[in-house]
Amino acid sequence: MPGTGKQLHGLRIGWIRAGEELIHRLVQSRYSQDLGTPILEQLIALEMLGNYDELLRFRAGQLAEGRGNLESLLRGVLPEWEVPHVAGGLCTWVNLGAPVSSQLALAARDRGLLLGAGPRFGIGGVFERFLRVPFSYPLEDTRQAVDILSSAWHSLDPGVSVHDDFAPALV
Repeated sequence: MPGTGKQLHGLRIGWIRAGEELIHRLVQSRYSQDLGTPILEQLIALEMLGNYDELLRFRAGQLAEGRGNLESLLRGVLPEWEVPHVAGGLCTWVNLGAPVSSQLALAARDRGLLLGAGPRFGIGGVFERFLRVPFSYPLEDTRQAVDILSSAWHSLDPGVSVHDDFAPALV
């Protein structure tokens, strides 16, 4: 497949997945604009991709372990939360059982933990009952994050309403 200019560990490589006709047109147009194909970088990427299945299995194992650790810690420390068992990804959406996600994210931030409150991922205050929690970190970091979440959760004042009129951000 033709390269696109994607970066992988500092190497400029990439691949396009498209129909045969589009690939053919892109290859033809590339000849008039390309100053040289990065042969060395493409050979290195090819060597790295040669272990792709092994790398994928390794990372999937890490994420499955991280997911299990997070689920276990949250269920043990915050049993009132609904912690789903997700099939994949890098995070889970925890149902807090109350519309306090923004308040909890602010309390966690004050304790040094940055998480995106549910409403950051929707409009009009939706997802206020949910918190997006990653499970892609090592056990010690996850344990510390859950301890901070527990402390922040127990500090909340249910009578206080938090307005999340802050600018959208990616977390």
